Amino acid sequence: MADITIVEEGDGRGRKLFKTLIKTERTALVFASGETVKSFTILTWAKVIRIIFEMPSFAGAVVTGIVSIENSDGKEIYASAAGAESNTHVYSPDPSIPLVETNTVKVTLNTDPLSDGTCYVTMYIEGGN
Repeated sequence: MADITIVEEGDGRGRKLFKTLIKTERTALVFASGETVKSFTILTWAKVIRIIFEMPSFAGAVVTGIVSIENSDGKEIYASAAGAESNTHVYSPDPSIPLVETNTVKVTLNTDPLSDGTCYVTMYIEGGN
């Protein structure tokens, strides 16, 4: 799974100078039976406006998932409520909490799935200060 890098013009201090709303790629997180955590990094200074989390059905178990974002210091800056399986959930976090240079987006399942399944995460972010 590839990390997501938003490439924009910087101001010399690593900050990105863009004001438009950017939709990230729809990132697939493939869970095998027994796996409960998957993550990827997003590299940009920006604000998270919306997260779309698509939760698959896992045969033989009821599974819910939580999306969280941590910055490079390991501080959690966003965590969703648990989303039930086989539904699409839209989360609108507090946009006043910015992403930093390196951020980890993590999906945690509350139960070991008994079958393979793929979750998808799409983020809408806005840069600038």
